[in-house]
Amino acid sequence: MQRSGDLYTGDYNAKVFPFFFESEKGRLAITFTDEDLAKLEIGQAVFFKGHAENSDHETRRIEGRALPADTHHGKIKVRVFVTQKIELIFNAEYHFGDG
Repeated sequence: MQRSGDLYTGDYNAKVFPFFFESEKGRLAITFTDEDLAKLEIGQAVFFKGHAENSDHETRRIEGRALPADTHHGKIKVRVFVTQKIELIFNAEYHFGDG
């Protein structure tokens, strides 16, 4: 993801198996302030919100959290809310800089 101001943006591509017709791709943006980054550096979890737009121009609400392992690495969970009952959940790792 690329940072611009308080937003991190990037593309997503969710392939749903065996329900391929539920698959989607698009672009997401999460709000992450300098204060949030400072919390990660001292080992605090950070909860965030954002939005996404899929390739059909439908908007999605985003919520998630980042859990630091150290000052440069950790885990991130991003939930993209498709409907009230359907969420796309991305579990990944993050790292900053050369650390």
